[in-house]
Amino acid sequence: MNNHILKQFAKGQQNKLKQTSKKAVIYTRVSSKEQADGNNSLQWQLQLCNEYANKNGYEIVSYFGGTHESAKTEDRKQYKAMLDFVKKSKDVASIIVYSMDRFGRSGAESITVIETLRKSGVYVLSVTQPVDQQSQSGKMMTDFQLMLSKWDNDTRRQKTVDGMRNKLLRGDWCGNVPTGYAYDKTSNEQKIIFSEKAKYIKQAFKMKLGGKSNPEIIKALKSKGYTIPLQLLSDTFRNVFYCGLYSHNLLNGELIKGKQPCMITEKEFALINGMLKSDGFKQKKYVDALPLKSTGRCADCDLPLTGYLVVKKNIYYYKCRKRGCKCNVSAKSLHSLFLEQLNQFQITDKNVAPLKRELVYVLNEITKGKVDSKAALKKSIYDVQGKLVKAEERHAIGDVSREVFERVRGKLLEEKAQFERELEKIGYASSNHERMLDFCIGLALKPASAWSSASYDDKLNLQRTIFPRGFGYDKKNHRVRTTEPNVIFQLIKAVSDNCEENKNGSSDFSIKTSRLVPETGLEPVRP
Repeated sequence: MNNHILKQFAKGQQNKLKQTSKKAVIYTRVSSKEQADGNNSLQWQLQLCNEYANKNGYEIVSYFGGTHESAKTEDRKQYKAMLDFVKKSKDVASIIVYSMDRFGRSGAESITVIETLRKSGVYVLSVTQPVDQQSQSGKMMTDFQLMLSKWDNDTRRQKTVDGMRNKLLRGDWCGNVPTGYAYDKTSNEQKIIFSEKAKYIKQAFKMKLGGKSNPEIIKALKSKGYTIPLQLLSDTFRNVFYCGLYSHNLLNGELIKGKQPCMITEKEFALINGMLKSDGFKQKKYVDALPLKSTGRCADCDLPLTGYLVVKKNIYYYKCRKRGCKCNVSAKSLHSLFLEQLNQFQITDKNVAPLKRELVYVLNEITKGKVDSKAALKKSIYDVQGKLVKAEERHAIGDVSREVFERVRGKLLEEKAQFERELEKIGYASSNHERMLDFCIGLALKPASAWSSASYDDKLNLQRTIFPRGFGYDKKNHRVRTTEPNVIFQLIKAVSDNCEENKNGSSDFSIKTSRLVPETGLEPVRP
C-alpha cells in the first residue's frame, strides 16, 4: 500500500515549508546612539549579512534594526517587530545577524526566544559564529554564545557601578541634581550651586517648618509664580540632599556628606519628616532568611513562593501565594533540598583540567570569527594610517588645498577611531570570557558552601546564574524540580559525571561537534 495514504497517522509535527525555505530576514543593531550616528558599525553588519545571504542562497524578504537598541532586555521596538513578522510569515525560516550578541545579550531570555523560534522552524544564523543550529552541539554552542554575551554585559555594568560608587564616596554626585540645584558649568571640577528655583524650595521648607500642609504650600508657591506637583513636593521633603547628605542606591544604605550647599539643617530635616505621615509610601524589605522567594515557585500552581515567620517558634516558612494551596515548607527544609541540587554541579580538583579543556574548546570555537575580525580591523587601521600619510604628503607638495586636506583628514581619523573602538571591544570580550570560565569553575568546586556563606544579593545572583528559569517545589513528593540549568553548568555536570564513571578519575568526555560551519561563511570577516 502507498505510504502516502497512511501519512495522516504519522506522529510528530512537520514544518515542511520552513525546513526547505531559503527566505530570511536580516537584523542589525548597535547598542549606543554614538555608534548609530557614526553609522560604520551598522553598514558593516548589513554588508556582511547581505554577502552571507548571497553566498548561501538566501532570499532576503525584509530588513529590521538599523538603529541603536539596548539588548539588556527584550523590550525593543525593531526586535519585537522582527519577531512578529517572522511569527506571522509562513515561509521565513532564518534570521541573519552579524553575531549572536547583536541578537541578544540578556542570557536566559534570549535562549528562551531562540528555542521558541527553533520549535517553529526558524533559526538564527550568525555570520561570524556559524554553527549547525539543528544539531545538539550547535544548540549548545548558541546558548554558550548568549551566556558569554550576558557575562560581558554584567561585567561592564559592574565596572560602571563601581566607578559611580567611588565617585559618590569622593563627594561627587552622579546624575541629575534635585530641583533647586544646578551644576556650575564654568568650573573644571564638579561644583553644585543653587538654581533659580532654589528660592521657592527654601520657602517650601520654611512653610513646612511653620506647620503648613502640603496643599497650602503648593497654593502659596503658585501665587508667587511657581507650580510644583504634590508628589514632587513630598519627595523634596524626604530628600536628604537638601540638608547636605548623599543618599543613593549605590551606597548600600549609607549616608555620606556631600559638597553641595544646604537649604536646611539636618535637625530641621528630621523635624519635618517627623511631621510627615508615612501612609501610601511602601518600602521594599528583604528577609535574609528567605533568599529563595525570588526564584522558587509552587510546582502545582506555578506561582512564586512567598514567606513568613512563625514568631513563637522563630522559624521561617515558604508557602505558595495562591489562597487555599497547601504548599508550605520550612525554610531550613527547602534550603537543604536546594543545596542538594547545587551539589550535582560540584567537581573535584582532579576534574578541573578536563572541564577547563572542554570549556576552552567551546570558547575557541565561538571566538574564531572574532579572531578573523581582529585581523581585519588591524589591517583596516593600517590602511587608514597609510592614507593619512599620503594625504599629508599631497598637502605638503601643494597638490591639495588646506580645506580639502582637513576634510579628508577628519574623515580618515573618524574611520580609524571607529576601527580602534571595535578592536578594543573584541580584545576586552576575549579576556572577559576567560575570567568567566575561571569564575564558573571556581564556583563548581564548592557550590553549596558558596551559596550558604554568600550575602542575600550574592545568593540571588548565584541562583539566577545556575538556574536562570528558577525552580519548583513539589509539596507532594517533597523535592525540588529544577528547570534546565545554563549551558556552562550543563557541561560542568557532564564532565563531572564522566569522571565519576571512570575508575581512575580521568575524563574521556569530549564535545562531538557535528558541522560547526554548515554553510559558506565569510573568510576572512572584514570591515
